[in-house]
Amino acid sequence: TAKDSFCFDIVAIHSGIKFKFVEEDALFLQKEFGWKNLGVNMDLAQCPHENIENLARKFERYKLKYCFLIMTDIGDNVVQRTITKSNIDDSIGWQIETPKSNTSSSNTSSGWSIYAGNHNKLRLKNREESKKTDKTQYKNFAGKRVMHEKFGSGLVVSVEGNKATVSFDNHQGYNTIIISFLELI
Repeated sequence: TAKDSFCFDIVAIHSGIKFKFVEEDALFLQKEFGWKNLGVNMDLAQCPHENIENLARKFERYKLKYCFLIMTDIGDNVVQRTITKSNIDDSIGWQIETPKSNTSSSNTSSGWSIYAGNHNKLRLKNREESKKTDKTQYKNFAGKRVMHEKFGSGLVVSVEGNKATVSFDNHQGYNTIIISFLELI
């Protein structure tokens, strides 16, 4: 979601004393930095005890747009992470809250996530709640002109679930954006 909201190339997720990287980020780090892929059901890499400044310099050498999601609050049931370092200034302060039982995914049967910051706040429901939601509610966005706070205006090319693929007027290529971040114009 952070990538969709700010077009990051890589997201470092603070977890305990290390940073975790998932999916394409893990594969990139494995290829470029020689880090091990520890994943079983998904690609996962962990940072080998480097500090934020060293990692940021490495990402900048590759000309990557990056952020560090740092654990800022650990409750009984929820872990809150906040973007505290990034080379995209608008993202600083953006937050995500995830259930403590599964802090790496909002797609588990018991999972939900809340994303907040400079953009709208969104709560993703767990699978059981989602089954009860009409999945076609966003289909009317396809083919419509929309506005995004960061990317400006664009045309919705397709919609799947709560995400829209948008061709923005001032941005090369397509971006997948959570629909709650878009306004019909």
